[in-house]
Amino acid sequence: MQNNGQGKGGFSLSGVRTKLFGSDTPEQREVRLKQLDEQIIQAEAELKRVQEESQQFIEYSLRDIDRFQRQKTKDLQEIFTNYAVMQIKQCKKGIAIWTSAKDCFSKM
Repeated sequence: MQNNGQGKGGFSLSGVRTKLFGSDTPEQREVRLKQLDEQIIQAEAELKRVQEESQQFIEYSLRDIDRFQRQKTKDLQEIFTNYAVMQIKQCKKGIAIWTSAKDCFSKM
């Protein structure tokens, strides 16, 4: 057989077996499976923790949004009330000035 330039010889049954089943011993596979199981358990626990944190964040955020909306309504009511009071004061000052001017013109 030719070497193809890849450093590999020919076809071998042990090479196929290694590719299909790995070169680990059954004990090594068992250790790796246990490690993978532990990693899965840790990942599931971490996922549960992150989901709980996310849910808590969502609840806090919804409460903050609700509080903001209520405060916004109160603030807008106060702003418009203050604006109306200011407009009334300005109109009264304007009326007083025009009345004073009218009185001055009528005395002329």
